[in-house]
Amino acid sequence: MKNILIPIDFSPSSDLACEYGLQVAQKAEAKVTILHIKYTPVDWVHLVKEGGKNFPKLIESIKSAQAEMEKWESRAKEHGLEVETKLVFDEGQSKIVHHVTQSNHDFIIMAAKGDAKSGTSTLGNMAQKIIRNANVPVLLIKNKMPKIPMEKVVFASDFEPDLAPHFNHVIDFVSLMEADIDLVFINTPYQFENTSTTMEKMNQFTSLCSPDRKCNTNIYNARNREEGIIEFTNSIGADVIAISTRAKRGGFLNFLSRSVTESLVLNPDIPLLSINLQVD
Repeated sequence: MKNILIPIDFSPSSDLACEYGLQVAQKAEAKVTILHIKYTPVDWVHLVKEGGKNFPKLIESIKSAQAEMEKWESRAKEHGLEVETKLVFDEGQSKIVHHVTQSNHDFIIMAAKGDAKSGTSTLGNMAQKIIRNANVPVLLIKNKMPKIPMEKVVFASDFEPDLAPHFNHVIDFVSLMEADIDLVFINTPYQFENTSTTMEKMNQFTSLCSPDRKCNTNIYNARNREEGIIEFTNSIGADVIAISTRAKRGGFLNFLSRSVTESLVLNPDIPLLSINLQVD
């Protein structure tokens, strides 16, 4: 974790996520890039100066965004961090994913929900698309700031072999946070798996865990996997849920349907670490 991207929209939840991102960067001794994407009704970058005068409210809003970015740049420097700020103008919110996923970074920290009523929010509503398309881990912050260091991180998965290399991202995060990890498979009536089969797969993952941290294996029975993951996480008092998703086919998107993944994103309390496995 050497270059952390923090997309912000200046909402209270985004401010909380940005502050937490700075703390993580300080612990990781990483550079931070703070990104704000400003929605504009016209192609602002190529608009001639005279044309810009026709949008006084937009000019005022841009000045406000610049002031906010300067505030966060100063805050990052107070943490002793190397920081870069980017204010990007965008005519369409559909381009936001491109801006976020194409930046030069190896980790993203952002709010799961922004302030849509403010007119400045773009990222909160795009969290689901971002975690689906990002090629680096994404940590979604919810209503309260997680602890540093942490105590426990849950990794919920189907534990298929192709996910094992990406489990290293979870191990790196857990090591940074000085936390123990609980692997969990959620068994449901309609997607049942024998314990012996699950444990054999999970043991391949525990062999990758750091010897300095506890790596527990768990099988949790529930009516559905969304409830199972949240119930298990709450039962052990974990700080973060980590998942690994496949971008295009099979596997974990069968283990966690899109609606379940969205529910985990929208859960108001538990931060979510998403690692996206790119599949042809």
